[in-house]
Amino acid sequence: MPFINSNVTQGVEAEVVPEGTYDLRVQLTKDRHNAEKDSDSIEIMILIEDAEHQNAAPVTFYLPLVGKSDDAKSKNFKLLQQHRFLAAFSIPFDETGFNTDDFPGATATLAVKQREVTPRDTSKPSYMVNEVVLPRLSSEEASAQAAAPATRRRRG
Repeated sequence: MPFINSNVTQGVEAEVVPEGTYDLRVQLTKDRHNAEKDSDSIEIMILIEDAEHQNAAPVTFYLPLVGKSDDAKSKNFKLLQQHRFLAAFSIPFDETGFNTDDFPGATATLAVKQREVTPRDTSKPSYMVNEVVLPRLSSEEASAQAAAPATRRRRG
């Protein structure tokens, strides 16, 4: 292929947005397998839709799937993450599962935070990314409140 006429210097890096609450939309999903940990997940690209941040970097979220070798604690964590994500993005599900074809286009308004990433290659500098903060389920809130110690007001 001969010379390609392209003004490559006009490309700009996407920006990490400040921590806050944003409108989010699922763009696409991809199945992932981590051979090192023998675990599967769904890689989800989430777009931040905000007029003030037109060049917001997409957020990558990994939804863990339950594996055959997961112990009870790990299985519970993964199921809870699935439930939180599906509920937050209003994606249909029932006791038998969910369909990833329902993910693209799903929307939510959620908190987004910043996190520093340190590359495995220590010669490379660390960098910031955004993360979606999944809210607790209302059933979790109720059980957390029930487990909290009661406080009494002093009369006086």
